[in-house]
This record gives sequence, structure tokens and C-alpha cells, in this order.
Amino acid sequence: MRNRVLSVLCAVLFALSAIPVGPIQAAPVKELFFIAVNDSAPELTGDAAPIWIGSSAYIPCALFDRRVSGVSLGISYSWSSEAVLLFSGGQTLEFDIAAGKAYANGGTRAYDYQAVIRNGRPYVPATNSCRFFGLQATMLYTTSGPLLRIKDGNQELSDNLFLDSVEPLFATRLAQFNSANSGEGTAGGKPGTVIPTPEPNEAGPTQDKIVQTTIRVTSGLKLGGIISTLNGRGVKGLFFFAPEDLAGYDKALRQLTGSGHRVGLIPQGETLQEQLESIAEGNRLLSHILRQETVFILASGQISEIETGLRNAGYLIWVPNVREEGQETTALLNQIKNQRGRVKLLLRAEYGTGHLGTLLRGMQTEQFDLRPVRETSYS
Repeated sequence: MRNRVLSVLCAVLFALSAIPVGPIQAAPVKELFFIAVNDSAPELTGDAAPIWIGSSAYIPCALFDRRVSGVSLGISYSWSSEAVLLFSGGQTLEFDIAAGKAYANGGTRAYDYQAVIRNGRPYVPATNSCRFFGLQATMLYTTSGPLLRIKDGNQELSDNLFLDSVEPLFATRLAQFNSANSGEGTAGGKPGTVIPTPEPNEAGPTQDKIVQTTIRVTSGLKLGGIISTLNGRGVKGLFFFAPEDLAGYDKALRQLTGSGHRVGLIPQGETLQEQLESIAEGNRLLSHILRQETVFILASGQISEIETGLRNAGYLIWVPNVREEGQETTALLNQIKNQRGRVKLLLRAEYGTGHLGTLLRGMQTEQFDLRPVRETSYS
């Protein structure tokens, strides 16, 4: 199996090195993100490039064409100015464009899934459309920007291995996009396809302070305002839930993961076995709600044999070094400034959207590097 993965990795690297960088329509760099299907990374042509609509990722229907994505997902589509139809085998998902609704398998129940037409191409919401047909759409993060990876279970590379393989390619593509707008030429040598250069400070903060934001959720609290505030500032968070609370947050879970945020668990129990069972139950619920599981676990605050056991079981223990515990936002910002090294910030959901917005604005004014939590950044 290891030799198989290594051979696939080499094949991916070789294939990606041969992929030309095609023109993409002009858009702010902050709206650009990359696309991958299984182990393939299509070039960002209009037929493949995803777009943001609000805080949701949308994909062009043409991406389901193997000639565009390089992968056969078994999904076909048809469309008109009034409707978009996705179908695979006996399953259909029909979008009424004017009504902003979708209907599954010819039924009458309306879902709040909206398709749009942009520049003569139909786009559908990535998370909901993929989930309906049993695919997984995951927002990952490269040093060059976000990456939406769609998987049907036939991929050979894990997300981490795939990210390692495409980082150089995406860095090259982004550099060529930026160079195309630097006055030295246009993308693909054609006028009208220039990618604007980043606005000041968009390419990255000038200071070395790295901050990763996590939120501890308490049962019964609404999360829509927190998610909107994070999205409005372009910050991706990691939300920790007690497993027994997940069932009451099904809509919020779909909203936050659809916006590129991550989910972690706060295991319950006084013994290692009890906490392992709590995590298993949490992941069972996540699989039912989101078709995904998590390995992120919030530390109890003490180094213990239980946390050692969880690490040995393959879980990633998140140990915050700055905690919001009701202090004033100014005091919290100063605490973040004074913390040495990478800041692993834990906020309570009770913190409130007003305080959160003030804190995020303060950190961005200080030009802190606000990064998402990834599997490679745990302690």
C-alpha cells in the first residue's frame, strides 16, 4: 500500500508539473481559491474555477465533466435559464433558479439550495450538491490560498499528502496571476484576463505573530452571528462541541463547515475508555450530519494519562495558550500581543459577536497572521 501511495504521489507531481496555467476571469485575489477532484488539480479555467457567493463555495457544473476535472464522478447535468438538473443513476437534484430552491428525486419537498448562472455558466453549491450524491467537499488551506477538494472515496492521497504535493504548483499559479497584473503582461498573453494584485496587506501580515482561533460552544447558544462575523473578516475557526450537543446544532454545523470552518470535540468521561466512547459517539453524529469525522480534541487543561491515551489513539489534542475568560477585549488583545510564539486562542461562544468583531478588527489592525487550524498545527 505504501508503494502504491508513493507511486500515485509521484504521478500527481509529474502530472501537475505539466498542467498549463490557463486564464481566469478577473476577480479580487481574496476571492480566488483552488479546486481539486480526488488526486487531480484542474487548471483554473472558467469551466473549473469555483467561486464564492456570500460565504458559500459554488462549483461550475462543468467540473463534473471528466474532460474538465480529470476524474469521472458519475454525475451528469443539464441546464437552462430557469433550472439546473444534476443526475446520477436514479438520483436527481433539480434547482429552480428563480425560486432559489432545489427538489430531490422529483419530490415536492423544497430545499434551500440555490443554483446561479454566472457568465453563461451554471454553478451549484459545492457542499450540498456533493453531499447529496455521496461525495465529500472539504475546504483545505495552502500557503497560496484556500483549496476545495472534492472526493468520491477513490482518491489515493490523504489530504496532508495531497497538500504537500500541490503546494509548489499553487504557489507558481498564484505568482503567475500576480505577475500578470504587475504591468509585465496579461495572463495567458490575452487582454482582459488580468488578475488584480492584492490590496495592501492581503498577501500577508508584516509581523510574525500567528494567531489560530478556536471557539468552545456551550449547549443552546446560537452560532449564526459568530459564523457571520468570522466570515466577514475572512477568518476560519475551529469550533469545539461536546458530543451530546451535536444533534442540536445540525444546521449550524452545516453552515460552519460549508464556510470552511472546522469541527472538534470535547470528550466527556472520567476514564480513557469513557472519553474514547464519547469521541466515537460524536463522530457517529458528525458522520450522520456532515458525512465527515474529526480528530481534533480540546484539551482538558491538564496533561494527563487520558490525554496521552487519546494521542496514542490518533487524536490531535488542542492545548490553548490564550483563553478568553470574560476579560475586556482590550486586555485580551494585549494578552495575545504578549504571548510568545504562535497564539492558540480559545474563545467561548458566549463572548458575543460584538466583542468578537472588535477583537478580529484589532488583530487585523495589528497585522497579525490569522491562520486556520490544520492537522499539522496541533500540540
